[in-house]
Amino acid sequence: MKNTLLIITLIFFALSTQAKAPLSKYVITETPFLSKTAISTLNSKLSDFEHGENKKILVFVIKSFNGQDEVKYSHELWKRKKLDGNTIIFIIAKNDRKTRISVGDHLDEKLTDKEAKFILDKIVKPNFQKKLFDKGTELAIDQIIKEFEKE
Repeated sequence: MKNTLLIITLIFFALSTQAKAPLSKYVITETPFLSKTAISTLNSKLSDFEHGENKKILVFVIKSFNGQDEVKYSHELWKRKKLDGNTIIFIIAKNDRKTRISVGDHLDEKLTDKEAKFILDKIVKPNFQKKLFDKGTELAIDQIIKEFEKE
């Protein structure tokens, strides 16, 4: 009986610790889209961006929004990954050919909806239309970071 209780306690502790563990990388891909070089470069840039600051940018490459509205999907992703208000997520839905930038509550003064729309419309979309997926993604991230460097 004691052994069973101990095992259950250990399993529960391991699962609760695992659920709260921070994401170990900044570019999370469920489908091939970006090159390994681009993923490595982005992970490095995003790690540098977060270093010593209470903010982070994550890139999620998914197959599809699965018929869901992009806003609803991003909210559910936010909850599922236990992200806080100091996070920005850039979602690329490969099969839907759609993108979304969602900004946490604590960062929306630095990156407004208008600026996020500009990044998607003027940087991401033209590059993706030319099949320059790495370039479009990297330039989008560079522009987001620049918004935080403004005084």
